[in-house]
Amino acid sequence: MRVVLPPYATQPGTGFALPPHPKQKEFHALTTKYKYMRGGLGSGKSWAGAQELIAGILRNYAAFCKLPMTAKNASLEYHVACPSYQLIEAGPWECLTTILEQIEMQSGFSIERRRWLSHPRKIELIGGMGTIKFITLPGRFAGSQSAGFWLDEAELADDPMSCFIQLNNRLRDRRANRPFGIVTSSPKGDRGLSAYFNKKIAEDPEGSYGQVIAATSDNPFHIGSDYIESMRATFSEREAKENLSGEIVAADNSIFSYEYDSAESLNWRWKAGRKSDKEYNIAIDPGGNSWHALLIEYDRQTDTDTVFDEIIMDGCLPDVFFREIQAVCKNKYGIDWEQIAGVYIDYNPKDVRILSYRYWKGRVHHKRVKDHFAKLAGINCVRWRLKDANGNRRLLFAPQLRATKNPRRVLQSMVNYHWSERRVDSYMIQTTNTDGHSPFSHAADCLRYYCVLKHGHKRIYEMERSAA
Repeated sequence: MRVVLPPYATQPGTGFALPPHPKQKEFHALTTKYKYMRGGLGSGKSWAGAQELIAGILRNYAAFCKLPMTAKNASLEYHVACPSYQLIEAGPWECLTTILEQIEMQSGFSIERRRWLSHPRKIELIGGMGTIKFITLPGRFAGSQSAGFWLDEAELADDPMSCFIQLNNRLRDRRANRPFGIVTSSPKGDRGLSAYFNKKIAEDPEGSYGQVIAATSDNPFHIGSDYIESMRATFSEREAKENLSGEIVAADNSIFSYEYDSAESLNWRWKAGRKSDKEYNIAIDPGGNSWHALLIEYDRQTDTDTVFDEIIMDGCLPDVFFREIQAVCKNKYGIDWEQIAGVYIDYNPKDVRILSYRYWKGRVHHKRVKDHFAKLAGINCVRWRLKDANGNRRLLFAPQLRATKNPRRVLQSMVNYHWSERRVDSYMIQTTNTDGHSPFSHAADCLRYYCVLKHGHKRIYEMERSAA
């Protein structure tokens, strides 16, 4: 039985060959136990991971067939993991099933015996070749010892290092001739597995760890299309470097430090007073003890927002806070409630949101944050408005905000809003969770509600979920 693998240049969903993909061939040439392809969106990293998984299974099966019958009481088991089932279906599942179908076309027979579509998904291969199990991490999962694993979109996990450790702890089936670990992901800062692999490779370049970096432009599948430019137009500078070039942006625990500049992000031309050709909006982050609201002027002609004032109160009732916002708008800037174009507020708490309808009838906008990825998408939307991939700044701040006395003012929040951290062994690992207890989170949340609801439709939706 000779199994013919499809060429590396083939893409999921296509039945034709493309020019050679240099980075996928370079990835395949690595002989290390652990391989990491760090690449941009659409760089072909998930396809390369699927190819390597099948190649590793076939390599182990050739040696497995030579073992005595007493050692073949069960077939070898392989694990494929992602941070969510949506990512599994969009990436590993689609790529692996496409490869198995192409193997059947090119070899004349199928190596797939059965597949399970229900949770947990599983593919059983013929002749004791192996079983591929699909799991979500981080979290507990039941399973026997593993002969190999593939962790896709690793950096989207809250704790990529823990996911890798969980899978690696299962990599102990001694019947496997060459146990292996494959990681594919776009980088999300110098954190998690990106930092870990870089450290291991620097310590021992000839050791067990290898890495290939692939840009989206390396994939010949995109030749002649506007895929890359269409994404660049909706990315912040940081997103373009990570999601198109596969670069690691310098580690910084501050979430907006790469995009916010204390001089460039100020609208020095802004002048107080209501202007007839401008639109006025309010962003509100309600809280039990800490309330924050931002007043934002939007210029339709230049597509630019300017945050020109903020209202900060502690330990007050919702009615008191809402009346204070209306008073500041009318008495300080001459803006009545009817002249407010939109009020952007957190979905929760529900009673506060419903109360806001009474103060700005027909103008309140809100959206429930469904999951962790939706919040990250909101943060990236703020980053994009602060500074896009072409260096344009469309979210600015009035210089008068520097005089705000409150220590958690919005300009301080732009610098001090940060990711939470946790210790793994002797390393401090930066997570993708924001520090919810930070006093600087309230102004940042106001901007997130506003940017997502006001400008989110201008971006390519949910890039963080792409498993290309």
